[in-house]
Amino acid sequence: MLCSRGVSSYQPSIWIIDHRDVSSMPNSLISDVELLWVVRAVAPARTRVIADPLPIDQNSAYLRLRSLAKREYLTYINHNNSDYYEWELGTYGERRVKSAREDAEIPSASETDFNEYFAGRELKRVHPRQLLTILSGDPNTWHPSTTFYEELPYARVTIRDVLHELVDIGAIELDDSEQTYRWRVTDRGSDALAAFADPEREPPEWALIT
Repeated sequence: MLCSRGVSSYQPSIWIIDHRDVSSMPNSLISDVELLWVVRAVAPARTRVIADPLPIDQNSAYLRLRSLAKREYLTYINHNNSDYYEWELGTYGERRVKSAREDAEIPSASETDFNEYFAGRELKRVHPRQLLTILSGDPNTWHPSTTFYEELPYARVTIRDVLHELVDIGAIELDDSEQTYRWRVTDRGSDALAAFADPEREPPEWALIT
């Protein structure tokens, strides 16, 4: 659970914090240090303000910010226990951005147009959440592959690859007994999708592309 001021209410015995490493996840469109850099430039700021120039949506930005807060790179204020937060850099975040500037990993924020800087970055991979959302619309029904091909702007092979990955994880199940493959969400997939809508929960790492 997030606390009203500070980084988080997690137990140190559960989280292993390495302040030397703020590398991003394999499928990241924006690195952690770039996100910290943007926060520093606009802080204190709400999630939507931070997310505005980024190549990820507001929900994904929130998850990334929350992860950085757990690792003590950010602090935040939850105004009157409302549903929005204002974020700013913590001590470790300031050190990381300063180091990145010295090493020329990032340019000067004051001389950078963030919209231009992040222009051209787009999601090349289907987000598992997109597939789970489609399946969860009617969770008891088997959905043919064409359902995804018609609704999502990705190549068929790209969609199929992620579908099979989700089968291996146990988030969806596959019926390959007929000529056309059919797919259905499992309890694990439904639970992961529910975690995205619950601010008190962390979606599983396999369900994130941020």
